Amino acid sequence: MIEYEKGLILDSMSEILAYYSSTNLKIEWTNRAAGESVGLSLNKLVGEHCYEIWHNRNEPCDGCPVVKSFETGKPEEDERTTPDGREWYVRSYPVISEKGAIEGVVEVVQNITERKQAEEALRESKERYEMATQAAKVGVWDWNIKTGEFYLDPVIKSFLGYSDEEIPNDLEVWVSYVHPDDRGPVMEAAQACLEGKTPEYFFEHRMIHKDGSIRWVDVHGSVIRDEQGNAIRMLGTDTDITERKQAEKQIKASLREKEVLLQEIHHRVKNNLQVISSLLNRKSKAIKYKKDAEVFRECQNFVGVMSIVHEKLYQNKDLASINFKDYIATVARELVRAYFPTKPDKVALKFELEDVSLGIDSAIPLGLVFNELITNSLKHAFPKNKKGEIRVSLHVRDEHEIELVVSDNGIGIPKDLDYRADETYGLYLVAGLVEKQLQGKIKISGKPVAGTEIKITFQEDNP
Repeated sequence: MIEYEKGLILDSMSEILAYYSSTNLKIEWTNRAAGESVGLSLNKLVGEHCYEIWHNRNEPCDGCPVVKSFETGKPEEDERTTPDGREWYVRSYPVISEKGAIEGVVEVVQNITERKQAEEALRESKERYEMATQAAKVGVWDWNIKTGEFYLDPVIKSFLGYSDEEIPNDLEVWVSYVHPDDRGPVMEAAQACLEGKTPEYFFEHRMIHKDGSIRWVDVHGSVIRDEQGNAIRMLGTDTDITERKQAEKQIKASLREKEVLLQEIHHRVKNNLQVISSLLNRKSKAIKYKKDAEVFRECQNFVGVMSIVHEKLYQNKDLASINFKDYIATVARELVRAYFPTKPDKVALKFELEDVSLGIDSAIPLGLVFNELITNSLKHAFPKNKKGEIRVSLHVRDEHEIELVVSDNGIGIPKDLDYRADETYGLYLVAGLVEKQLQGKIKISGKPVAGTEIKITFQEDNP
């Protein structure tokens, strides 16, 4: 009965058990797990060499724990891999007689293949994590507020040129590496998050590298609270953003150089256009015929329009665009003064303008259009001593559509006027600029004695 119970006990074990009476390693007895591991009955295992059954060898394995136990009289252990790829944890225990002689050795073998696979998967995952965090320059940190324990990812320590062992996982020690000028604000931001004043902890600050240089770190953190709302843990990530900060600094410096260069270009273009305008003005005084002098003055106005655009660009912080609202008011008043220097109240100007930003590719043609429309009203709408009003509106409509409307309450335009063919009113130039350069539309409405309204519409990507 005892032998039967012993067999039940041995067969109930998941580990392989085998007994050897000599170093020839013939199996004297074994359990069911041994047979199941190789698909053989117990009868076919007893009397066979273990190295033949499990390892397909003709002699004992090098460093076999069972052989060692026979030699040393002590328990031995080792890990082995069989040809089928399975991995085993082997332990051997010598059986000692009352006289101290080694009677045999009991071998206990555990299948650790799944454990080894899990360990390998974990190792690979850890390697991938370390490679990813090293490449991304991101590391994690974890602060247990109750116990004071603080974990700092070795990746974060490497930001400052230190190994994991060189900086202890201690919050106060880590804070000491923060740049002195940033230390106060960093702790204040963390405290605000702990107290619930801010939902999360975000901060960019400087730290001192091992070689004394400055490194920039972007910190993101969040707080875990208990049921009472008390902060019990704070964890997050640190990202090395030094290269980004250096790139931003270089970009800003480069942009500043380009801004200075563009400002100088706009300034010189403006000055050159003003010189051309002055030359035109001087030459026009020598012209005997009024019609020719008028042509010179219109050319001078065109040059003046482009000069004002470059002047606005020179004065603007954004060198790529101008606020056309300011441009309209400036040009309109200048033209009224030019045409009626002794009668400033002859034509009143009314504005309804939105802030509209235009790039230079739109600003110059629209400036020429606006100059022509105001000039046209000043020349033709108010003959002799007739006073009047010019109204200008500028709006952004749906889908980035710009709408410019210039109207007056003058004598109106002839009913049968073909503005695309008649050069008298200069509208053929307006139509060409609107339709060909601005890719827009022009609509003219009006009749004699009732005044004129001209509407310009076109698309602008960033009005």
